[in-house]
Amino acid sequence: MKYFTQQRWINETLPWLDRISIGLSTLCVVHCLATPLLLVLVPALGTTFFAGEELHFYLVVGVVPASCFSLGLGCKRHQRIWVALLGIAGLSMLVFALNLERVDIAPHWESSITLLGSLLISAAHFCNFRLCRWLACTSSHSDYDQTL
Repeated sequence: MKYFTQQRWINETLPWLDRISIGLSTLCVVHCLATPLLLVLVPALGTTFFAGEELHFYLVVGVVPASCFSLGLGCKRHQRIWVALLGIAGLSMLVFALNLERVDIAPHWESSITLLGSLLISAAHFCNFRLCRWLACTSSHSDYDQTL
């Protein structure tokens, strides 16, 4: 009975973790693309938290644990290691870009690396979500909710 409860919790939580990670990665992309445009249109935004570089740090702090947990559980379930490698590549790029930002080396590369890392993470979570959903559909003894 304990296994059933644990498995059900994983089945219900995993899709939400993938969605949260995709959302945070998308927020990184929007922040990188929208900040320069918004600073030109509304220069007063330059003094806010939105334009500050601390936002990247907090987004990475949210993305890393959610991605590791979600992709780890998903890969354990569907046995596709390439999904984890895609996620690790994206997370590595985000952390690398964050460090470039901190030491102020090549600031023009920081946004490009962040964008690419965010896209890789989003792709990994999308694949993870689809593979777990497909696995649940093909399994006759699964409790996975198809409406999620």
